[in-house]
Amino acid sequence: MGAIGARGGAHRDAIAETFDAASVDDELGERLQAGILDREARPAAGFGAIEGFEVLQGGGSEDDEDTSEEDPAEVRRERARERAAEKARRRADELREKATSAVTAAREAESDAKRLADEAKTERKRADRAAKTAESGG
Repeated sequence: MGAIGARGGAHRDAIAETFDAASVDDELGERLQAGILDREARPAAGFGAIEGFEVLQGGGSEDDEDTSEEDPAEVRRERARERAAEKARRRADELREKATSAVTAAREAESDAKRLADEAKTERKRADRAAKTAESGG
């Protein structure tokens, strides 16, 4: 799929279905081989009349989904939604990381502000003592 890109999957599936249909339909196979096939084809829905087989009751599990009958436009929309959700998750992770960094920076700034306020208070006291000493000595 690397050679045809991510969007080429639908085309690859259509080509594969056309080859499958051509393998059981002689006329389609001849047109494909001659290079005059004008549109994609889907394999026939059944096997035709098959003798000697018995129909069994039951079926596949509910988890079995036939993805070949999904609307290609809906598949593309779902993939686009998944890509958008993944992009949103990555963006949320980035923002969460930035928020954590901002909280850490704010705590450091607050700590620095308290330290500087304490230093200023200490210097003010020293200046007041020095002023008193100068007044009493002078």
